[in-house]
Amino acid sequence: MKKGHFVDENQHISLKTILRIGKECKNHIKLPSLQGLANYGKPLQQPIFSAALHRLVCTARLLRSRGLLRIFLSSGLLTIQLLLILFFVKEIKIIEVKSEIGAGTRGASLGVEAMKIASLDLKSDFFKQYDSIEVENVNEMLYDGAEHAHAKFIDGVMIMEERVCLEVYEQLFDEFFPIIMAGDHSTAYGTIAGIKKTHPKKRLGVVWIDAHADLHSPYTTPSGNMHGMPLAMACGFDNLECKVNDPKGETIEYWEQLKNVGVAGPKIYAEDIVFISVRDFEKPENYLINKHNMSFIETEDVKKLGPVKIAERALQMLDHCDYIYISFDVDSMDSRISTGTGTPVPNGLTVDEAKVLNEELAKSPKVCAWEIVEVNPTLDTENRMAEGAFEIMEATAKAIMARPVMAE
Repeated sequence: MKKGHFVDENQHISLKTILRIGKECKNHIKLPSLQGLANYGKPLQQPIFSAALHRLVCTARLLRSRGLLRIFLSSGLLTIQLLLILFFVKEIKIIEVKSEIGAGTRGASLGVEAMKIASLDLKSDFFKQYDSIEVENVNEMLYDGAEHAHAKFIDGVMIMEERVCLEVYEQLFDEFFPIIMAGDHSTAYGTIAGIKKTHPKKRLGVVWIDAHADLHSPYTTPSGNMHGMPLAMACGFDNLECKVNDPKGETIEYWEQLKNVGVAGPKIYAEDIVFISVRDFEKPENYLINKHNMSFIETEDVKKLGPVKIAERALQMLDHCDYIYISFDVDSMDSRISTGTGTPVPNGLTVDEAKVLNEELAKSPKVCAWEIVEVNPTLDTENRMAEGAFEIMEATAKAIMARPVMAE
């Protein structure tokens, strides 16, 4: 590998280079689109465009988008110390997953666009602030009918898990913070697999904010809908002790392949899951929760103690983990609010409770990805579900960008 003129053989960037970049950026401050700093990396070959420099470019672009870069540079506030801190600031990248083959009710694939419409109605520039990328879906398989009664469209789910896994992995590798806007909840397993692929030797904690535990397997599912199985995939659970179904051989083959998406074997430990507001689950799921002594925070606890305290408690439960992933299903909110989702359940969170809860959780530097799922505008009135969901996502993104940094 050729060495760049300011990247050493270990791919480290020197303090002298930091000063040089800052000076170069200052010399080009009048150029549009941050060309001064962005172009500084162009003479370098891509392989030696170091992660540190990449972070600096992304951060400078973010400052520019917020109108702050000129102030920092012209006032002399862009010091060595600040630059070193900026190396660990990650810009958000939105990953759109418009898939609904894991759901039992049609329409969740429209949730992403519904939230974009909500942002316009709320006069937000959220989708101008952050770049997005869409994962290609296989929703056309829905027209063919489900061949696997106890794991409907498992062949398509397999494709989606692999695609989401790869996209999350690539964004994390490129030093972005992924916010995933997904249709049905089955693809959350792809997110978990992508994080584990990025950090195979690190311990991953999961905060699962949902009305459902999503711990079913093809052997226990009452519906066959795979949006009820992502955590079983992630933990590698068959739960044969509670077996009620006899899946056909091809279904089992796909199920075994699913467990090995990203990296072989389980991606998380059951004890590293914290459930919040789960209140609708079947006996096989309850069996696993009790067997593995899984952490469980009820809606009543949120209302009694407040979302700030609950977030603090959840993060303490996962203090032993290296990274944390937050998965927010809008059906965690009360059915009077979450009409625009496929499986609403009474006695859930309010929009304000969900907003504060996600904000407080996302402030932790350990949080490496955040996901929102199951908005279904075809079941909604006047796009109210999408508006509430978007408000929560926007507030969470602000908390992510404002949080303290953690050196990697």
